[in-house]
Amino acid sequence: MGVLIPDYRYDSVPMFLVDFGCVEHGEAYVLRSGRSSDVYVNLRGIPSHPASMRYMARHIKSSIEEKFNHVEIGFLAASGAAVPLAALASAEYLDVPFVWVRSDVKDHGDRRRVEWYGRDLGGGIIFDDVLTSGSSIEYTNDALQEVGLHSTRALVVVDRRLSKDRKRVAGLITRSMCTMGDLLKIERNHDTRGNGRFRVGEMPPQTALPRVL
Repeated sequence: MGVLIPDYRYDSVPMFLVDFGCVEHGEAYVLRSGRSSDVYVNLRGIPSHPASMRYMARHIKSSIEEKFNHVEIGFLAASGAAVPLAALASAEYLDVPFVWVRSDVKDHGDRRRVEWYGRDLGGGIIFDDVLTSGSSIEYTNDALQEVGLHSTRALVVVDRRLSKDRKRVAGLITRSMCTMGDLLKIERNHDTRGNGRFRVGEMPPQTALPRVL
């Protein structure tokens, strides 16, 4: 017997992120770079909602195809909060190996920094959720190089720069699915700031078209 689940359909990833409540406003958020900001982009709630995970994973695939001109992909790598989305996209939509780079090296077991099936995978793409200083991409790239893996490109969901996305980070050709400017523009135009239909940590309403699995 099939299970009905919502399959959210949005015209754009930025609209989806705003509606999901990924853009948070406050007095002083400390970013990974050490800088402070009154706007914080938080994608960590998306994996708690399966339909939203699938929506983002599909768009990761289409963004890679569009922005990197259908380049052949050996693997998809990620660390930190980007791991769940990258793992789903690589297995279910891209059909390529996923390489998990640990944010912190374990102090027990085999103490691996990079988890992967030890063989040559060809050129890969690093995936990250939010690009601020680029330190996360640089960290992931350095870890991959330590074990002999080679990446030439990086894709991020949100580039915090207000203008066009950056072209290179850590020497990698880098593209973004959207920028902070895109998100703020949607908030201004649709008056959604703090009033999205659902917030991170809450189950979205069952208003979208159902899909039968």
